[in-house]
Amino acid sequence: MNTSKKSGRTILISSISFVLFYIIAAIIYPYSFNPIHNFFCDLTQPTFGCENISNPAFFPSIIAILSMSIVMAFLFFSFANRSSGSSLSKALIKFFGAISSFCTFCIGIHDLHDQALILAIITGVIPMAIITSIILKNWKRYFPVLGLITSALLTFYVSIFYLGFLAPFWPIMQKVTIILSLIWINLVVLKNNPHSSSF
Repeated sequence: MNTSKKSGRTILISSISFVLFYIIAAIIYPYSFNPIHNFFCDLTQPTFGCENISNPAFFPSIIAILSMSIVMAFLFFSFANRSSGSSLSKALIKFFGAISSFCTFCIGIHDLHDQALILAIITGVIPMAIITSIILKNWKRYFPVLGLITSALLTFYVSIFYLGFLAPFWPIMQKVTIILSLIWINLVVLKNNPHSSSF
């Protein structure tokens, strides 16, 4: 199995794993988890209350966020390897993409959540900016409409989150941007994989 085929399969399996374990975590969460009102990271608290009651949703939620990190890492590396960008742009995508992917996983570690979130966003801006420019230059290869909508919505969500605007919409926007991102990533991989039928 060649590298491109392995990357595509890993991204697909990790995307499915994220959705599956996210649903499991939401179902077994000790309190009522409403995706419209609760953030995904609410599921990652290891314990609750003064008695430190264990959170049964912790383990599946950590697997879910690990799956998302794997999707991101393989996207950045796969995109860099198959893009027509310069050697510098490919190196930047891989370097900052790897850091952002790791920081994304660390978001699931409750005590590191806030710092990891900021680092994941800051380091993710550079590879996403380069990827967006590549999408614009190679219009037919990367489902540009969905890709640009996803990037724009993600940028808008991050902006209003840190500016403190439209707070009631934050949880649902988090879910929408994640789902759109997963759909776009898998469509891009499927379209650009010469062995896509093996999925």
